[in-house]
Amino acid sequence: MLGLLLLAIALNVAGVIVIAEGQLSASGQLIALLVFVLLASLTVMAPLVYCAVTPTGSKRVLAATRQWLIAHNKAITAAVLLLLGLNLISAGAQRLVAS
Repeated sequence: MLGLLLLAIALNVAGVIVIAEGQLSASGQLIALLVFVLLASLTVMAPLVYCAVTPTGSKRVLAATRQWLIAHNKAITAAVLLLLGLNLISAGAQRLVAS
């Protein structure tokens, strides 16, 4: 579970950095931040809405999804952090070439 927490922290920090470094006005940054928070919250809201809409059918599906996530936690964390790292390396390389 610690891996998922670290992954969430890394993704949130990266999202905030991208928004802060963007060439946006203050209102543009606020809108971007609100959209980011909304999209990030969907991972929590979607299962809750699913449980509220179909309580009996959702138990089986969510239990299977939970088991899959637990079984593949390390691979998921590694893949997302690899993509995040590649994105950061690419952004840094572009800045070096541009300067």
